[in-house]
Amino acid sequence: DNIQTTTNVVIIDSNPILRLGLKELFKTSSNLVVTGDASRCSDGCSLISSLRPDIVVFDLELEDLSGADVICRFRERFPKLLAVVYTNRQDQEYVAKALARNIQGYVLKTSPTDRLAEAVQHVAEGLAYIDPIVTQTVFSQLSRQPQAANEPVFSKREVSVLTLLSLGQSNKQIARQLNITERTVKHHVSAILRRLDARNRTHAVRIAESKHLLPRPA
Repeated sequence: DNIQTTTNVVIIDSNPILRLGLKELFKTSSNLVVTGDASRCSDGCSLISSLRPDIVVFDLELEDLSGADVICRFRERFPKLLAVVYTNRQDQEYVAKALARNIQGYVLKTSPTDRLAEAVQHVAEGLAYIDPIVTQTVFSQLSRQPQAANEPVFSKREVSVLTLLSLGQSNKQIARQLNITERTVKHHVSAILRRLDARNRTHAVRIAESKHLLPRPA
């Protein structure tokens, strides 16, 4: 259980100072190694092809491409590569596109940098990681949308749990990411199932998606 495996990371960001800072950040983790970095999406794709990293960390504003197109490009070229978005973009459209394209992590540059290191560690261990600020922002955007009188209303914590359920996370994984107990997660899941009148977790996610209670691509 104590065997350390090395996780190779490639960083794609247009800011050279930020890339340098992230290299120093990952040096503090015994198992994370930055094997390459680039400022352009095209160069990043070439690096990934040659270096075959375990994880790519990338911004949505690159020198040659921007926005959701960056997510699409990486996923088209490397559909199974573990990926973490590190960006200032936190609106629903980009979060939804990331989730739809199977991006495992989404972290804001305005958050403490150790949150990115935590996210990369989570993703390396097979977990998903969404910045807590992102789920709060998405919740706020969804809550401002017109909603039928009989639609269920969820708390911010329940939206976070529901979002992680949609990513296929277990109670243990959700508890770890949200820093709450598994018992609390079970309580939230039960409440979600009850409000959605769902048979199980999968059914709940399907209902939530049909009612637009989860972030979705614009």
